[in-house]
Amino acid sequence: MFTHTTGITYKSDAGTITSTTETFTGDGEANYDGVIPGGTTNAEVDVAAAHANILSMVLFSNVATTIKVNSSSAPDDTINLPAGGQVVWNTNHPEACPFTVDVTKLFITNGGAGAATVKVRILLDSTPGLTDPG
Repeated sequence: MFTHTTGITYKSDAGTITSTTETFTGDGEANYDGVIPGGTTNAEVDVAAAHANILSMVLFSNVATTIKVNSSSAPDDTINLPAGGQVVWNTNHPEACPFTVDVTKLFITNGGAGAATVKVRILLDSTPGLTDPG
């Protein structure tokens, strides 16, 4: 089993408004840690995750990158990460998962001069549903 924890804190000049932490447990993960050299277009990364099984996820890059899902020329999803930015999602978020389809590959572009350190974490519930044995 694998565990991922996400947190959100909101503060103003008046102090902390809210601070929440949520923990998710799944039986599978799809992860990537890598360096994408500056000036790289559509570096192909093998990451596989069934959309219906995603419980939580994070995409992070220390420099601005573009992540395309499943195809470099006609991607199912395109996610633009600013430098130091991240996309965090879990099943308790009101918005839809950033991945709208099953993921088989990611194509990462780093148009800057410096190398990008990219991290992908996807927590999965891969337990098959019950089927009729008849």
